[in-house]
Amino acid sequence: MNSIILNTTFGKSFNPAITSYLLKVSFALLLLFWCAGIFYQFLAVDNTNYIVSTFLKHTYSTVCHQAEHKLISIDGSHIYLCARCTGIYIGAFFMAVSLLMINIKTTISLKPLIITSSIILFDVIFVTAHLYNYISWIAFTSGFLFGSVIYIYIIQVFEQYFTSIIPKKI
Repeated sequence: MNSIILNTTFGKSFNPAITSYLLKVSFALLLLFWCAGIFYQFLAVDNTNYIVSTFLKHTYSTVCHQAEHKLISIDGSHIYLCARCTGIYIGAFFMAVSLLMINIKTTISLKPLIITSSIILFDVIFVTAHLYNYISWIAFTSGFLFGSVIYIYIIQVFEQYFTSIIPKKI
C-alpha cells in the first residue's frame, strides 16, 4: 500500500527566494518601527503623549543603560537610547534596507564580526580606563558598524531556518 505524503502548508509550496525576501521585508519593517520609537519625541506632534513616551522609555531601558551623559540630545531633548545602542539599531536598519536591494548568497566569515566587536570593546575599555572621554560620534559609529554586520549574520540564520522547514517549490 502506498502512503500519501501530506503537505503541512495547506497544499501550497513556497519558493525559497520569496520566503527569504518576505523575511527580509518583515525584519526591515520591525526595525523601522523600533527605530521610529527611538526618535518618537521628534517624530510625534508638538504635544507628545506622556503614556506612550513613558512606555517607550521603559521598553528601551531593557536594551540600553540610558546613562544621561551618553544619550544623544537634539534641541535639548534626549532620545531613548545611548549613542552606541542607537548606532547598533540604525546600522541594522540600514543593512536591512540595503539587503532588500542587493542579495548576498555567500556565507560571510567571522572576520567582520570580530573586527567590529573589537572596535566596540576597545572603545569601552579606553573610556572605562579614562584614556579618553566618551565621544558620542565614536560610540555611534562603532555601534553602526557592529549593527550592520550583526544583522547580516542574524538574517542568514533566519533564512536558513525558514527555508529548511518550508517545503520547496517543485
